[in-house]
Amino acid sequence: MRRNVIVVLVLVVPAMGLVPLEKRIHTERNRLKYGSAKAALSLRDRITQNMAIALLAGFRGIVADFTWIQSHGYWEKKQWLRQYLDLETVVMLQPQSVLFWDVGAWHMAWNIGYAVRVDTNNITQAQGLMRERLWHERAADFLLRGIENIPNRYDLYFKLGWLYHEKFKDNCAAAEYFGKAARFADAPSYSGRFYARALEKCGRPQEAYEYWKMLWQHDRGNPHQSWNVVEREMKRMEDQLNIPNDQRVFPRPAPAPKTIS
Repeated sequence: MRRNVIVVLVLVVPAMGLVPLEKRIHTERNRLKYGSAKAALSLRDRITQNMAIALLAGFRGIVADFTWIQSHGYWEKKQWLRQYLDLETVVMLQPQSVLFWDVGAWHMAWNIGYAVRVDTNNITQAQGLMRERLWHERAADFLLRGIENIPNRYDLYFKLGWLYHEKFKDNCAAAEYFGKAARFADAPSYSGRFYARALEKCGRPQEAYEYWKMLWQHDRGNPHQSWNVVEREMKRMEDQLNIPNDQRVFPRPAPAPKTIS
């Protein structure tokens, strides 16, 4: 009888001790949005109990870094869904990190997307393409949520524009996000060039030309701009749009007068 009581105590007392911890985890999960990043899945279901304890102890950054490293291990094992869940966990813990949103989306669109397309388990090529497209869409959603959390940096706007340009072949969507990136004062000069080219490919050549012209006229103090590229593109578009010679930034030279022999 005494032995049975001891067994029951051994089983029940640790479980009772975990109740406050589970309640704290539940409260923390519901309360913490980490800079407006909302949990789509249960955080407690994604991390170990030791990691949950570390998180509640205030080691959020350490848990995020460890989970990031763990996600790479899942990539090597071709456990892509587990890798994806880890990436989601990382940005939930550290939503103000541009790096985690940026590289996480890159993993989805480029690494995982390619891997599922060439996966030998695909029955048909079409199935591989459909699976790849799914990961492209996940990457786009991931970057959009990153922008919601970090709206005051150019980085994720540009990366979303690049994703639409490279993977979706959607030049109009690419132009939208390249343009948003280019508006930031610290955005690299190439973001404006990508914006102008995407506008042209989107069927808006006049707007593209006006943007090239704006760069030429108002951005001349930028030592990092590729001015030879800007000049080349403007000349090409002035010819393409048949801009009258007296309205061109780079007018054609007047023809040499004919000589009478």
